Formats: sequence, C-alpha cells, structure tokens
Amino acid sequence: MATILGKRVKTSATQAGGGKIPHTAKARAPFFFMTHPRAWSYDPIVDAWVPRLKRHVCDPGVNSIRGDRNPAQAYTEREQHGFTVVKPEDPRLGEKYIGYMLQMPYAGNGLFCVSMFESVEVTLGGHVFIERDDEAYAEFRQFLLDSGIVPPLDPRWRAIHLRAMAKTLSRRRSVASNAMPGSPAHDKLKAYEKLYAAAQKAGAPAPKKPARKPRKAPATRRARKPKAAPKTAEGGA
Repeated sequence: MATILGKRVKTSATQAGGGKIPHTAKARAPFFFMTHPRAWSYDPIVDAWVPRLKRHVCDPGVNSIRGDRNPAQAYTEREQHGFTVVKPEDPRLGEKYIGYMLQMPYAGNGLFCVSMFESVEVTLGGHVFIERDDEAYAEFRQFLLDSGIVPPLDPRWRAIHLRAMAKTLSRRRSVASNAMPGSPAHDKLKAYEKLYAAAQKAGAPAPKKPARKPRKAPATRRARKPKAAPKTAEGGA
C-alpha cells in the first residue's frame, strides 16, 4: 500500500484520505504489463524461471493509445507482435491481483500510477521515493505462469539464457582472478556461481528413463518328425 507522509492512503484519487503526491513529482501514466516468449529470467526468490515483465505506458497518442486511454487497440497490436498481454482486468488474475495498476491521488497535472507491488513515500521535504516489494513481485510473476496467463518457457530459450549466464560467469571469474584478495569481485563471483547453479537446476527437464530393450520372443521349436518304423524283410527263410 502506498504511503504518504507515513500514512496509508486509499489508491483512488476520489477516495484519498491522507494527502496527495505533490505536483513536484513527475506524473506517471497508466500502464499494463506484457511479456515476450524470449523474456525470462531465473528468480532465486521463487527458485524458478519466471517471465520478465515490461510496462506498456498508456499515454494518449503514443503506443497505439487513444485519447481516452482505452488500451484495447494496444492489446491487439502487442499480441500481434508476439507479446502476451497481462490485462489488469483479466479475471484469471483473481481477487489478489486483478487491477494491479493503481492510481494515486496526485496534486499535479496528469496521473500518477504505480503497480500494487510498489510503495510510494513522500518525505517532509517533498521528495518522492518509490520502492518495489521484490518478493511480492516475484510471486506475481510465478502466478502468471501457474495460472496459464503466460505460456510456459520454451526449453530452447532457457538454453539460450543459460549460455548467456555462463558467459557472464566466465567474465566474472576472469575479473576475480586478477583482483586483490578480499576484493568485492570474489564475493560477486561466489554469489553468481550460486545463482548460475540454481538456474541450471530450476526447470531442468526430467532425465529420460532408459528405454527397455524389447524381449526377444522365445524361439519356437520345430516339431520333430516321428521316426519311420524299421522295414522288415518280406518272406521266410
């Protein structure tokens, strides 16, 4: 929940009850989240590969947004370009996440919008600080996958991301090898090695069981022909 001067406030401008974001803060337009099939990352908070989300800003006249800020056309165009659109009004989001974009009471011109995973604090000096709850945000990204709103990660993209992480790990090892003992480079290397190892395990395809060799059918024995009775000599001695 957003905070203004240390007080919790309602998120609707018409129901504000604890002050407004000062006009000195830059306006923040409404938005919706979207993701692309290749945009994934490993998140250690949920120990899983989750989709990376991008904000599509709903400014009139920009990004296919009409003057009334109706995002319907933008939804369609983004989907035509291969994106999965996470519509704030999608009922699959459930009571917990539906309407994830919040409009804050704002004293300036325009709108001031944040996600439900962000907190806004205005200090006594009028400075505005916005912080994101990384744990709640990671759980939301995991939910999008579990609920079927976002399709599963293609194993080929996972392999590409792991190769990129391996290159990063190689560079960090090179930096650490040339760094002085006790340098932060060594701590960063250890942390990234741990991250890379966890990313390799997460979402890894289950090992295939070795196929059983088909049993050979038992050889059928040919029936033996009965032995012919010995011929007896005809006639007497």
